[in-house]
Amino acid sequence: MSEPSGGPEVGRLQDQIDLLKRQNQELQQSVQPRPRQLGRRIGAVILIVLASVLAPISALGVWLRNQVTDTDRYVETVAPLVSDPAVQSLVADRVTQRLFEEVDVQAAIQEALPENAAFLSSALTSGLETVVREATLRVVESDQFRELWTAANRLAHEQLVAVLTGEPSGVVTTQDGIVSLDLSSIANEVVQRLQARGIDLFESVNIDPGRFTIQIFQSDMITRAQVAFDAFDTVATVLPWLTLLFFAGGILLFPNRRRGALWAAVGLSLGMALLLLAVAIGRTVYLGAVPSSAIPGDAAAAFFDTLVRFLRQSVRALLAVGIVALLACVIFGPGDGARRFRGWVARMLGRVGDEAGERGVDFGPVGHWVGRNITALRIAVGVAAALLLIAWDQPTATVVFVVAFIAVLWLGVIEVIGRGGRAAPALASEQASTGPPSGSSPR
Repeated sequence: MSEPSGGPEVGRLQDQIDLLKRQNQELQQSVQPRPRQLGRRIGAVILIVLASVLAPISALGVWLRNQVTDTDRYVETVAPLVSDPAVQSLVADRVTQRLFEEVDVQAAIQEALPENAAFLSSALTSGLETVVREATLRVVESDQFRELWTAANRLAHEQLVAVLTGEPSGVVTTQDGIVSLDLSSIANEVVQRLQARGIDLFESVNIDPGRFTIQIFQSDMITRAQVAFDAFDTVATVLPWLTLLFFAGGILLFPNRRRGALWAAVGLSLGMALLLLAVAIGRTVYLGAVPSSAIPGDAAAAFFDTLVRFLRQSVRALLAVGIVALLACVIFGPGDGARRFRGWVARMLGRVGDEAGERGVDFGPVGHWVGRNITALRIAVGVAAALLLIAWDQPTATVVFVVAFIAVLWLGVIEVIGRGGRAAPALASEQASTGPPSGSSPR
């Protein structure tokens, strides 16, 4: 009489069967005719390299398109600028400076003072300049101005188009490589507040649009950016799908698909890392191209960091996807370390499921169904995690890692329930085959 197999043996045998299937598949792939295998490998490498090159271009193109075509996204992008202290200080300084350039304040004060008090004109001019700057700063820091800023940017969403296409708009203008932000509405509000306090020196100032501006950027590179934008705008819809198609084709064409997925993950990660590096270099170039006399460095940095923050967020999320995929390919690889790690995890999860089944814990029909369909459920968890990230609005790198962690937890639960579902029937079959306990005979 053969010795019956216990519950733990069922799980271990299933693991050995899965391992033998994988080894058999690798052997079948290795005995393919070498010319055909070499051709597939070359084609797969070409597709993965193309996808890796197109991935950062796609990310940049989608970001540019979203900033231009999505009003809500654009308003969300520029909204923090009005609360940045460096930008607030810059606006206050620029409006004050421009008002004093339009009016000879010191001469007006000297004319109003008695002859023997003319020496006070310089001090009074300096004091009035401080008053005007404080009034401007209060305008910029007010909740009313924040609301006006949001509304104005929503209505003037074409300002980014103006930067990239060179077409003038009501807020931002570009000419001869110079990008300027119009501050005439702020200057008008400051003059009105000064008049309410009895200061009428600036009532004759001409505050037409274009006369009060902040120079954001000055470089011949803006022309190149405008040309690049035309290309990005044309291909931004097609390029991401083409990139995904190239990645999928490269993985499917690779003789060893796991290895193809590994190289695709490496290519995606490198592409996103290089794009982050390019953004950092672009930031340095931008800050160097803006004259300190035109805009202080901290304000210029605030402008740049605010405008590209969603690009950085998206690229970091894609980098996290590449890292997660790379780790998955390594963990499920043929290396000794990977096999030991998988074996340790399988033993831990299997022990929990097997012990549950041996102790009579029955997950019912659910456990039996999970045990029969455990491979399909593993695939379903991976697909569900991918769909969740695709549907998530503006996922961050943290979101990617959290979703991956939750997916791993679900895989663990499925493994435990599946092992328990297989172990419980095996235990019941063993008890039935051994008959009643010894010492008890039927009457």
